[in-house]
Amino acid sequence: MRKLLRLLVALCVCMLMSCSTEEDRHLVFIGDSIIARWDLEESFPSYVVENKGISGSGIETIANYANKYNGKDIVVMVGTNDLYDFDDSTMIEYAKSYLAQIVETNAKTIYLYSILPRSFEGDSLSINQRIERLNSMIQSEAENYGNVVYIDAYSFFIADGDINPQYSYDGLHLTPYGYEVLSKLLNSKLR
Repeated sequence: MRKLLRLLVALCVCMLMSCSTEEDRHLVFIGDSIIARWDLEESFPSYVVENKGISGSGIETIANYANKYNGKDIVVMVGTNDLYDFDDSTMIEYAKSYLAQIVETNAKTIYLYSILPRSFEGDSLSINQRIERLNSMIQSEAENYGNVVYIDAYSFFIADGDINPQYSYDGLHLTPYGYEVLSKLLNSKLR
């Protein structure tokens, strides 16, 4: 009888521990089409994942998530669709607003990917230099927030001034190899 009681107690403890582990292993992904097209279940099989990616979205979409992720971990990749909404003189204001809106989600930890390089049809020749400057401003602003973990994916995706063609099939959206790189970068930062 004691043996059975110990076994039941041990089973209850294991169940309670697995419940808290599942809660700790939950990630909400927010962003644009790069997030929306990501097979998160395949990339993060040991996590409970939620995909909130919306094609064509920009930072204004993040405002819809204000105060919605209190105590949760989120992963954010957004901004490539905003690149023509501001000019170089207002880039720093955009970077500050960008971080402020992301932080307003009230997430416990925010894993923030840099904006990726691109070479999409119609992009200017200097688009990636502009993205690099903006990423630098966003990274600098992210340092003001203790719950933001900045992930520099840009430097892993740039090749000869454009997005590495191995990682993108159209100069913007990612191939499976591109998603592999994103997965490895995030896994190296997860707490």
